[in-house]
Amino acid sequence: MDLAMRLGLEPHLEKRFEQMSTGTRRKVFVAAAAIGNPAVVVADGPSQGLDAQARDVLAETFRL
Repeated sequence: MDLAMRLGLEPHLEKRFEQMSTGTRRKVFVAAAAIGNPAVVVADGPSQGLDAQARDVLAETFRL
């Protein structure tokens, strides 16, 4: 939940995925990739379509 809050996803938690904007969907992908604290995450252009705050959270979360 902390990552969802840091990504600004709280207002969207009750929405269906199909109702979310492209940027919000990208944030959901970032949050989903962090579930279970994986040792390695393979991503192609993970910050594309993210706002500055979400890019910072992405870099901090995955140590980019």
